[in-house]
Amino acid sequence: MGTTFNLAKNLQQIEPDSIFVEIGSDRGEGSTKFLADLAQKFGTVLHTVDLDKQKANAFDHPSIVWHTGKGSRWTKAKYPPDIGKKISLLYLDNFDWNYWPTETPDWVYRQIEEYKEKFDIEMNNENSKQEHLAQAMNLLPWLSDSATVLCDDTFRIDGKWDGKCGLVVPYLQQFGFSITTTIRYTGVMLSRV
Repeated sequence: MGTTFNLAKNLQQIEPDSIFVEIGSDRGEGSTKFLADLAQKFGTVLHTVDLDKQKANAFDHPSIVWHTGKGSRWTKAKYPPDIGKKISLLYLDNFDWNYWPTETPDWVYRQIEEYKEKFDIEMNNENSKQEHLAQAMNLLPWLSDSATVLCDDTFRIDGKWDGKCGLVVPYLQQFGFSITTTIRYTGVMLSRV
């Protein structure tokens, strides 16, 4: 994610007592620290969720609450009873997208095998779309009236949304979300107007 999204423009203010949520703690690209610093600036916290226990408590930061679990399970079973606060910023960034399905690089094969062995997850693009849609559906009731949703690895091909959140974008649009930023093959930012 980095700073490619102009979050400062969208997040001029947030709903009181709301939080930020990141599903898929960063793997070295810096999203978790970036969002935690932003949360701290707004006087709130970032709840970041990751399947891998090593990633789900990677470093100390005063504005981070770490969680371990599968995104769709955590958003359904853990979020309402454990947190139950409105979400001003949601970043959907777990379950990697395979840009090379017909000529998959070795490092992607290793990741697919690791996730099957460690977590019993079949990593493929269709499952990635379904996982992100489930997360969005589970958290929709918790999104604030002015919520911003960041969708990683999401793009349009032949007029249709594809990528990790290829199903999430049209779903959220049905509930008053509008696209505010797109970055080719990188992601989409939506906000309620």
